Amino acid sequence: MDLSHPQSNLSLGFSSHASPPHRTQIADDSISLQLDSSLRDPTHSVTPIPLQLLEPQAECQRTENGNLDRDMNDDDDDDDEDREVEEFRILGHSMCLKRRRDSESSSSSASATSNSKRVSFGPDLEARRSAVRLWGDQPLRIADPDVFHIMEKEKRRQFKGIELIASENFVCKAVMEALGSHLTNKYSEGMPGARYYCGNQHIDEIETLCCERALAAFNLDSENWGVNVQPYSCTSANFAVYTGLLLPGDRIMGLDTPCGGNTSHGYYLPNGRKVSGASIFFESLSYKVNPQTGYIDYEKLEERALDFRPKILICGGSSYPREWEYSRFRQIADKCGAVLMCDMAQISGLISAKVWIKQFFPVLYSQGSLYGGHKLDNAFVLNFLVTTLVRGAVGDLLLDNHCLRGSRKKKISCSANLFDHDFQNNMFCLLSQECANPFEYCDIVTSTTHKSLRGPRGGIIFFRKGTKPRKRGILLNQGDESEQYDFEEKINFAVFPAMQGGPHNNHIAALAIALKQVATPEYKAYMHQVKKNAQALASALKRKNFRLVTGGTDNHLLIWDLRPLGLTGKIYEKVCEMCHITLNKIAIFGDNGTIVPRGVRIGTPAMTSRGCVEGDFETIAEFLYRAAQIATAVHREHGNQQKAYLKALENNKDIVDLRMRVETFASQFALPGFDG
Repeated sequence: MDLSHPQSNLSLGFSSHASPPHRTQIADDSISLQLDSSLRDPTHSVTPIPLQLLEPQAECQRTENGNLDRDMNDDDDDDDEDREVEEFRILGHSMCLKRRRDSESSSSSASATSNSKRVSFGPDLEARRSAVRLWGDQPLRIADPDVFHIMEKEKRRQFKGIELIASENFVCKAVMEALGSHLTNKYSEGMPGARYYCGNQHIDEIETLCCERALAAFNLDSENWGVNVQPYSCTSANFAVYTGLLLPGDRIMGLDTPCGGNTSHGYYLPNGRKVSGASIFFESLSYKVNPQTGYIDYEKLEERALDFRPKILICGGSSYPREWEYSRFRQIADKCGAVLMCDMAQISGLISAKVWIKQFFPVLYSQGSLYGGHKLDNAFVLNFLVTTLVRGAVGDLLLDNHCLRGSRKKKISCSANLFDHDFQNNMFCLLSQECANPFEYCDIVTSTTHKSLRGPRGGIIFFRKGTKPRKRGILLNQGDESEQYDFEEKINFAVFPAMQGGPHNNHIAALAIALKQVATPEYKAYMHQVKKNAQALASALKRKNFRLVTGGTDNHLLIWDLRPLGLTGKIYEKVCEMCHITLNKIAIFGDNGTIVPRGVRIGTPAMTSRGCVEGDFETIAEFLYRAAQIATAVHREHGNQQKAYLKALENNKDIVDLRMRVETFASQFALPGFDG
């Protein structure tokens, strides 16, 4: 406000402290405030007012006898008659508030002023509005050409290259659409139905649907299992479990990283350096594989667990190519009183892929008859199924020494399958799974969502809820049979607010889409092909006398031991990258930490997503063999001199030739999610 040019009839109504008491008025066109100093409480002193704020226009005149006379004309008298007077006190001052009854003229004046202002500022407002809208409506290629061109180059790299990193995959177009949708605009801290911000009713619908589909993907009952789909990654999911269930310094136990474990399970280097949050905030001890076979040494595992007594025992890892014996882990966890947690990040897609296969054998069996000289009892029929129908189709089966005892209908659990047979109707059903199921034995299961599940990048946590079993082992759960699992509240609180803020709603929607696809026959066929491709690639490399950890694979990945070739994983990874083949170096058991890994990890999900089958992976094996020849030749010439080695690779004609062959091969397969 410009106090040097006040509005008409506007006065603060205070005189300087030297002036005698008087009565003054504060007014504008529509309201008048009147201060009567004679009504002021004499015990209250006058608040001094800066002189520069005083109204320069004299409204009061002093008479000779000291009385104050108001200099008001007849118009003022008429104006007073049209006003309502209300007296009140503010800070010890008596105030008179006069309201004009008929303010039509002043309202018209104010309206005219407002309209004139609106008209005069209209063009400026529209210009600013247009500028803002232009910023939001530009496509990427116009808004940021630099980022657009880099993204286009990355798309060409993916299209022309062979992707063999086991933890990578290609998502479908629908998932990409959800990731780039308007859902990223909404903030939704909290859980469905209990958000910090309002306006989340539709976000709640999406997250609830995602949770339902997550449980359905793994055949889980919502009364016995809960799920949290908000973690940003599996590492975040794992740490949320630790944070929710443990105190700082509590003990955890997972597979050693060079043996196939993950750093988020509490890994530290041989020199004692802690390399993950799990090892920094909690006390960790790793179990290892048998150095002769590469398989987990369960005897040593049990021995170390009973001695260490971890609060959480972790199964699952990043580079273990064989099955996990979850029943054995359950026994060990019960003996040492630990919560059993599975990190299925790598194999969650394989675990979710399952299908019932029905077979009828009307000629094979009639009660009391013989078949090939053998009495057709339950054991014989089961053996016939395993040796004749199943072996070779879904891999060798290891029965858990479970036999049939005269029951007309029984179920038999195998390492990766479930039989359901009805001898009276000569019908057999086989539940075929590509991987053993950890949910039958574990208390908590975590996973990424972007690897074999083919979803967006993120994490997920499954946890048991409801009533605990009365007795599951020697030390665990032997209290009251009404004891309840308490994981849900602890884990949800650890995710938010303990570790994260608002979830990524676009990711959750994309995950819901991916989980819907998991239930389709096409996805099950895809995962079956992933496993067959991994076995075909392993067989091709073994025929060339290359050494694989454990001699092969039971899942989607294999570990190539490069030590017999005199190569490091870093050197071979670089050669393959220059040939447009991407895989990753990895430490293997026997390595001194992860500084100089001596192996590479190879996975089949990504190229299977592009349409490759066994014959194509035979070709890929040839490319890998040629890359090994190039790396070995350059290494013989330059040894471990890294600069000279890399310079020799840049000018190597063999690499140029192999790169052209790789690009020609890869370009014949479409890139999922893109047209053409």
